[in-house]
Amino acid sequence: VKEVMPNSVIRFLQTHTANDPLCRIGAALPALLSDTTFKEPEKVQMVLQYCLSDTLPLYQEHELHGLPLLLTVDHTLRAFDLSHPVFATPYADLVPRVSESFVHNLCLS
Repeated sequence: VKEVMPNSVIRFLQTHTANDPLCRIGAALPALLSDTTFKEPEKVQMVLQYCLSDTLPLYQEHELHGLPLLLTVDHTLRAFDLSHPVFATPYADLVPRVSESFVHNLCLS
């Protein structure tokens, strides 16, 4: 029995923008979560946590860049992008007009 390691999942997810991707999200990103293969916030959170379980804190932001695991408060799935940072706070409801700028609460822990 072979084990799938987090770095293998990261490499797999990074192919979502390739011409012939191994990873098929089900919609061009950004997209409503319900239009993607994930469908539910808990599934995105589980994959994100698994990917983060194998990275060192110093390199996490670079490991996440390009991964289609950024779920924002507006229930839109996006790819992490170093040039378009988002905020990670449980207080996103204080500024509902920019919900696309905040990480979904399930993905904060």
